[in-house]
Amino acid sequence: AAVDAVITIDEQGSIRSVNPAVERLFGYPPADVVGRNVSMLMPSPHRENHDVYLTRYLQTGQARIIGTTKELQGLRKDGTIFPMELGVTEVKHDATHFFTAMLRDISEQKLAEENLLHMATHDALTGLPNRSLLQDRISQAIGHAERMQREIAVLFLDVDRFKNINDSLGHAAGDALISIL
Repeated sequence: AAVDAVITIDEQGSIRSVNPAVERLFGYPPADVVGRNVSMLMPSPHRENHDVYLTRYLQTGQARIIGTTKELQGLRKDGTIFPMELGVTEVKHDATHFFTAMLRDISEQKLAEENLLHMATHDALTGLPNRSLLQDRISQAIGHAERMQREIAVLFLDVDRFKNINDSLGHAAGDALISIL
């Protein structure tokens, strides 16, 4: 009944059990995933590296994901890649290790974050980059120029009587003028 997808795998990475949310999240009915390697639910390069990570953990005990929450990408049955949050726990039964993953689609959260970032770095009226984004890009350019031992230049343009353009021709004309500058 959990909202989050729950997948249990064994030491070889084979899926041993799933809950109904796995089908909602990935698009595979349980019969299509149980017994298969969990890497089928991962895009490259995670798909190719998963078993290596699992083997390394079993040999060394050095955990990279167990006991933490990570943002990764998942791969749906239809081939779409989506952002997800992953938490993994380990259970030992006799000498066998089992790993249970709790997975959550965070697509809406990521979209909201992108929208907030855009709002913070772009003018609401024109959609053009604002002073905050300009300062960030100039700082990046300066840092890059210093690393590459190069120089940079910044050109500022001021449009005299810009308010008159907006007032007489309308904001659309003012926005068009700004966008071509």
